[in-house]
Amino acid sequence: MPLLAENPNLAVIPDFETDEYAQARAQLTNEAIDEQQAIGILANLWHIQNEVDKRCWAARIQEETQAAEIESR
Repeated sequence: MPLLAENPNLAVIPDFETDEYAQARAQLTNEAIDEQQAIGILANLWHIQNEVDKRCWAARIQEETQAAEIESR
């Protein structure tokens, strides 16, 4: 997994109602899923990925801290 460049704990969820995400919403909408539901799906997916990123970030920080401690001995 590539290293994260920014702390995901500081990430702000995008506004999935904007024109920037119109294509993503269109990909999800159909006769069973309306645009508001598509926005909710996109937000849920973002939160799921952000939680994964947070765990990876925490593991990386812990590894770097342990490596620095070992190196300083």
